[in-house]
Amino acid sequence: MSRESKIQYNPALSVKENAKRNGVSDAAIRYYIKVNGIDRRFDRKQNVIDDCRKYLKKHPKATWKEISEKTGHTEKTIRQYREYITTEKELVDFDNEKAKKRQEREAEAKQKVYDFLNGIPKEEILEYLAKREEQEQSKIVQKKTRTKVAEISNKGTAPNKQVETNGDIVEIRYRERKNPRSNKYYGLVRCTKDYAYFYQGVPFSNWWNSPAIEYDGHTFSSSESLFMYLKAKQFGDTETAEKIAKSKYNQAKELGKEVKNFNYSVWCRVREDAMYTALEQKLKCDAEFKEALLSDTYKGKTWVEASRKDDIWGIGAEASDAVLKKGVTAWKGTNLLGKTLTRLRDNTIGKETI
Repeated sequence: MSRESKIQYNPALSVKENAKRNGVSDAAIRYYIKVNGIDRRFDRKQNVIDDCRKYLKKHPKATWKEISEKTGHTEKTIRQYREYITTEKELVDFDNEKAKKRQEREAEAKQKVYDFLNGIPKEEILEYLAKREEQEQSKIVQKKTRTKVAEISNKGTAPNKQVETNGDIVEIRYRERKNPRSNKYYGLVRCTKDYAYFYQGVPFSNWWNSPAIEYDGHTFSSSESLFMYLKAKQFGDTETAEKIAKSKYNQAKELGKEVKNFNYSVWCRVREDAMYTALEQKLKCDAEFKEALLSDTYKGKTWVEASRKDDIWGIGAEASDAVLKKGVTAWKGTNLLGKTLTRLRDNTIGKETI
């Protein structure tokens, strides 16, 4: 005898009460409900209607309050089903109705697809499938040909960068500068034929944590800090300039927004020269930045700061959009940082070859 045949299920009772009456566990009752497709919510609604109908049959002039007291159901619940209690209208299981309609729609949509495919000549379908198979095979081959090359640095025990090639795109990952012994690589530069796209965590970033950058008797931890110092000096705000010089790594940009006597039109004329000065000082003290800037990997390429939030120093777009999707048409900014880096590289190479 099967387990569910032993159970005498009463929809008017709770799961716990049914389990107690049948001498089984709550899980056995739930299993019985699942196997038999019982909708307890629908059953509870039907029980309310049946109880009220029985009482009204014997007491046709009873009020809703009286029915509530005699049947044990709240007056609010009874009023919800008054349309069914006072008439012979049958309660509809709306959940099941929705499921049926959904199944009908899905079946109709599938049938439309089948009808469409049946209208296509067999030769065209076979040709399409052959092209898809060829594309999938080419992807597999391309994935297998991906190569990784670790360029060993004399600093620390781990390589300072990893180079990975994938078709026409070369990806260079740089090790975290704050922790020289770390084997994790965070910064990414994506190189195409003409451009090198970067953001943060790489030597070209203004937030790259450089060794001490000496300038004007002060020491700066990044080219961004020195750039903000030069901004304050440009407008004669010595007080803010001193604060920037003494500030922590991540405070310089906020202090740069507080520069007094700031004139935007004047700043637009001199800001690229200020950035060039900051990067030039960085080049003198940061060996890793110099090595990357003059590397053959980036020879002939223009650097591009792929910053989605910056459309002045960056391009106002991420590298994934610019490299993999729309190309240069995805650029929304002027890329002043990338242009300044490129100018510094070209000028430095010119000096070193003399």
